[in-house]
Amino acid sequence: MENKKLNPSREDNIYRLLESVIPDFHKAKKGVNGWMTSKCPLHEDKNPSFRFNLNGGWNCFSGCGKGDAALLAEKLGMDPKPYYTHVLDNNPHGFKPVVTHAPKRSKVIPIKLEYITVEELNEHLDPGEYKNNNYALFLKDTFGAEAAKELQYEQYIGTWQKLGPFKGAAMFYYIDKYSMVCSVKIQQYNRDGNRVKKPKALTFSEHPKSWKRCLYNERLIKLSNKNISIVESEKTANLMSLYRPDNIWLAVGGSGLNAMLLEPLIDRNISLYPDQGFYDKWSQFAKENPEYKIEVSKDCEYWFESGEIAKGKDIADYYLKNHNLRCDVEWNQSEYDKIFKT
Repeated sequence: MENKKLNPSREDNIYRLLESVIPDFHKAKKGVNGWMTSKCPLHEDKNPSFRFNLNGGWNCFSGCGKGDAALLAEKLGMDPKPYYTHVLDNNPHGFKPVVTHAPKRSKVIPIKLEYITVEELNEHLDPGEYKNNNYALFLKDTFGAEAAKELQYEQYIGTWQKLGPFKGAAMFYYIDKYSMVCSVKIQQYNRDGNRVKKPKALTFSEHPKSWKRCLYNERLIKLSNKNISIVESEKTANLMSLYRPDNIWLAVGGSGLNAMLLEPLIDRNISLYPDQGFYDKWSQFAKENPEYKIEVSKDCEYWFESGEIAKGKDIADYYLKNHNLRCDVEWNQSEYDKIFKT
């Protein structure tokens, strides 16, 4: 068996590869944690859909796949060896990438959305299971049966029916603007609406090989021209859609805020409502992404300073405490009456 050792030139090789094949490499948009965004070298990309870092990691959100530098080179018809972590011991100089021609890029690759559709999802939602769902019961206790039912069907809140620690847990379906179900988050709650710490929330895709991320409630942006409000948790998005129906409420969930998630909102007015303690982080994100029309609310910081909410709480906690607080904008009064019984 031939001995192998670390490839000392791998890092330089990866940089040269990315520089030579990625369109406008030096103009790539910088994101968080060293990730950058550019047009994809694997297909004719009109809108930047390629995310990469200088370690060689990459992901094409238009369907070309994801992987490391070696796989990228292989897909481009180039020798992948210069980008291997190890080299043969009898090759002391490592490998040097040789780009003798501009890589051939294929025609536009059709996106294969291998996710389940909303129509298919409707066949699986069983309202009879809500009686075993503490989160659904919390919504019913707080807003009444009619409002809770409307919310569950509009924002697709399901119930985990299998035995085990997640039995009766809430299922939050992440549905993109094409009405395709990308992933599902399962979270167990107490009857009072507080999350159960153990077991921790579980997120999975219906089709793991075709993983696609989107904002929670993203599908709603196609149904209305209302301004967009973004919060951290699915529960907060649910509650605020009842307290403040003047806006569309989306959530980033456990994935965290990043520019790729906001791409479908490029032409919309966006308000960010960070949890208490996260104002500086979300404000910095807004500054780093000036192409989006973003305003960042400091409400939770003010409410914390005035004793209205506890440390780490969010906008929904404030509205729950002030349950009959009315919004100062006008909307359909009959819909409002279904939620608040005075």
